[in-house]
Amino acid sequence: MATFRFSEASELYSRYAVVVTEMQQAWRDDVERFFAAVEKDVQARLRPLPLGTDGAKKRFRYWWIGDDAMPGHAGLWMDNLTAAVIHQNRLVMLVGVDEPVKDQVRRVRALAERSELRGKCHVIDKDSWNILGVELELDASDPAGSAAEQVSSLLRVIHEAAPPVAKAVATPRMTPARSGSLPKPTRRRG
Repeated sequence: MATFRFSEASELYSRYAVVVTEMQQAWRDDVERFFAAVEKDVQARLRPLPLGTDGAKKRFRYWWIGDDAMPGHAGLWMDNLTAAVIHQNRLVMLVGVDEPVKDQVRRVRALAERSELRGKCHVIDKDSWNILGVELELDASDPAGSAAEQVSSLLRVIHEAAPPVAKAVATPRMTPARSGSLPKPTRRRG
């Protein structure tokens, strides 16, 4: 007859599951308040430049400089629900470009070599959303303030190095109008 015993970890979890769940929710609430404070401070530090944001109250949070939607903007993103996003007074984020154009990816990768970012950034060779990993050391006495200071500086550097590029909208070539008719698009071959 087979014998089975639950591990000590399993027994502890079953005994304290309610506490673990409450601690996890308290941690998520703290992370949300932290990011809300950082975002508010970053907006103030960037003025008159607009801070584009997306993802509050969602799993992923995105920040970039610009008024419009994210495509074409290089920016920061992080996973709100990963315990590693804030660990031992460090904030872990990624730099990426949604729908990159021209040489934005190359220009963002080059940021890792800039003297003010050396040691904080490392190149990730996955895709346009994962160009650089960023790890910012936070002041334990004011983690939100020190995060906001570094994030706003980093966003300015990213924006200057890889400004958003408007995507060209393809428009059909027009043939000369016939008398009394609208121009008709001609189709390109190839």
